[in-house]
Amino acid sequence: MAQWLLKSLPLPVLIFDWSPLTADQSQQRLRASLPVGARAITLYEEIHPRAKV
Repeated sequence: MAQWLLKSLPLPVLIFDWSPLTADQSQQRLRASLPVGARAITLYEEIHPRAKV
């Protein structure tokens, strides 16, 4: 799906977000999104334990 969305854009803008997933911040989320209008479509997401960040 990501390839289909990105192939029509000559220079896509991507948003990268690195944020805590839990209140104690023991899990961190890395997300790459494509802004479309007033929303963002998630293209990729992974979760990491705080010890590996």
